Amino acid sequence: MTLDEFRTAFPAFDAVAFPDDAVTYRLKIADAWFTANPWIDETIRDHAKGLYVAHSLAMYGSMAVGGSGTGSMATGSSGVISSKSVDGASVSFDTGAITSTDAGNWNATPYGRELWGLFLMFGAGARQLW
Repeated sequence: MTLDEFRTAFPAFDAVAFPDDAVTYRLKIADAWFTANPWIDETIRDHAKGLYVAHSLAMYGSMAVGGSGTGSMATGSSGVISSKSVDGASVSFDTGAITSTDAGNWNATPYGRELWGLFLMFGAGARQLW
């Protein structure tokens, strides 16, 4: 997956909040981890790489390469809300319906949750991608 392919597939990660260097850094990591085995189909492998990069950027922002880490998705607001109250208003979600007990931090973003599902479907659950 190239930088341009990532930006097309995941338009929320624009170059303003997530500089090219930050995305390219994560893409290089994804290239090393998502090898042909078990990700034989290149389309699925590229999608998994994109999900990994999107999850990482949403969790940590662009801090890995000197960015501010303050991208719109790097604030922690992408996590699963279980309950919150402010000035009489409250919100809560049934987190059990969309999270997996064993998924760890992959539960924190929709990209991580989708990637975890792919891990399970493609038998890559034992790979250490923390």
